[in-house]
Amino acid sequence: MRVLLLGNSQSYLAKRLEQESAGHNHSFKSLSLNQVILDYQRSGIGIYDRTGADLTDFDVYFFYAIGRQVSLVAELAKHLKQLGKVVVEDILSQGALPNDKISFMEHSVLSTVPYRFFFHLSRDQEKSFQYPLIAKTANGSLGQSVAKINNHRELGDYIQKHGRSLIIQSYLPIKSDYRVIVVGNQALGAMERVVKPNDFLSTRAGGARKSVNLAPEVLAQCVQAVQAKGLALAGVDLVKHYDHYHCFEINSSPQIRIFEKITGLNVAGEIFNYLTSKR
Repeated sequence: MRVLLLGNSQSYLAKRLEQESAGHNHSFKSLSLNQVILDYQRSGIGIYDRTGADLTDFDVYFFYAIGRQVSLVAELAKHLKQLGKVVVEDILSQGALPNDKISFMEHSVLSTVPYRFFFHLSRDQEKSFQYPLIAKTANGSLGQSVAKINNHRELGDYIQKHGRSLIIQSYLPIKSDYRVIVVGNQALGAMERVVKPNDFLSTRAGGARKSVNLAPEVLAQCVQAVQAKGLALAGVDLVKHYDHYHCFEINSSPQIRIFEKITGLNVAGEIFNYLTSKR
């Protein structure tokens, strides 16, 4: 079996999957989307790389960290599906991946931190907020656009920098949060991310990390939430507030470097096994 990763070919996960493929009867290759050419001819659609190599002779296509190219990638995934190929995430072939931060389908499974998404926040709407609150953009990654907003002036500064299309989320004072990695129908484990003193964001460098055991029912809910979004691989981010777990993000392209290091789990191996089991 031949597996092709399309997306961030320089990512840690791409390199780890290549390592996991060694010694198996399955081959693995990764390729940046910048290398892909869709060739529309009267005889049909061809898919090639820049060297002219045919990219339709793989069995499983895994899309990872495709960013804002998601709508274009959906066209590629749809064509691959028509050719009888296995596409992960399969939901791409149906149109597009659901946004990591604007998540609706999992609400009946996991409690969600209250939030509102504004396509364009008006000045009148600005006056209705209670502070503090969390602001972030819909397409941000690695916490780069996430900010704790303490007053109207800080909100104005945030809007000036990031624009008026944004998410306003309730602020929950927490000391840590949790990342759960889900592959297929299995939650592999969980990592606690401790917030640094005088900070609010656990994803920043310098905060402590440790492997933790969450209750089986919580892990099961994470799996159900990921499946409800139509995903096969995801990182589920949880906060615990007054003894209840709340989801604030389901990341369709989770980073695994720190997670593997802290938990000792072979996440890349589990992902590779999942991909090669799909054919």
